[in-house]
Amino acid sequence: MNQKPNYASMLEVALSEARQGLAEGGIPVGAAIFDQSGLLIGKGHNRRVQNGDPSTHGETDAFRNAGRQREFSATRHGVRGILAVTP
Repeated sequence: MNQKPNYASMLEVALSEARQGLAEGGIPVGAAIFDQSGLLIGKGHNRRVQNGDPSTHGETDAFRNAGRQREFSATRHGVRGILAVTP
């Protein structure tokens, strides 16, 4: 039987990343990528200010971190993305 992923805990991962970005002096946007079963594949936060790179959005950082895993394949795993912004 398939269990529904715990979206609240998934969102908390993205929120934690957003808080980390804010603590670093950046823009508070975090992202997390999960496979179909809810397993965390990658997480990241906006690093535009920290790196001086306008392309380093939270989603981009999360995908880069996911892509560093040898076994990761977006086409093979299927993915769910969670994006969070802190006030």
